[in-house]
Amino acid sequence: MTELLAQNKIRVISILLIIMLLVVAAFFASGYIEQDYWARQLAQTYGYPAVFLIALVSGFNILVPIPAATLIPLFTEVGLSFYPLVLLVAFGMTMGDVIGYFIGYAGRSVIAGEKEEKMTTRLLKMKEKNKHWPLVFLGIYSFTFPLPNELVVIPMSFIGYRLNRMAPILLVGNTVFTLFVAWGAGSLLEYIVAL
Repeated sequence: MTELLAQNKIRVISILLIIMLLVVAAFFASGYIEQDYWARQLAQTYGYPAVFLIALVSGFNILVPIPAATLIPLFTEVGLSFYPLVLLVAFGMTMGDVIGYFIGYAGRSVIAGEKEEKMTTRLLKMKEKNKHWPLVFLGIYSFTFPLPNELVVIPMSFIGYRLNRMAPILLVGNTVFTLFVAWGAGSLLEYIVAL
């Protein structure tokens, strides 16, 4: 039993260290992404892999959520194709959400107190009553709200929703969101203002 606890602690500490490194990297990268010059240089020099990295950071960045979709016009300006960019940004953002999923999953194994056990029991009862509604909400949230998906993904993974059910929903939602922001948000706003 003690050996199992030690292994669990090592795994949790490893995951937390990786998460801390990603948060620090996301913080520094968000500063560069905010400046068009740096994002332009990255896209010009490294092309699609740089776009994927920027999308991954923006997909996981809870502290300074800057959707990579807002940079698509900049990326097309340096010569990258629009539709591959949309798919790559959506995939990168989804991978960022997967990191959030593992944060919630790791958090579940860390919590062991009586209060936390009661909270987990309540959440699991809610999950049993409404199995599909959180997935529907996740789908709607991922393509309509410009907030980090981790606000929904982490609690859902904490209470045991499976990644293979959430990831396709996130990918479709992120793709729709990316298309909306990169292609149609400006036109939609102009239309609404004209009314």
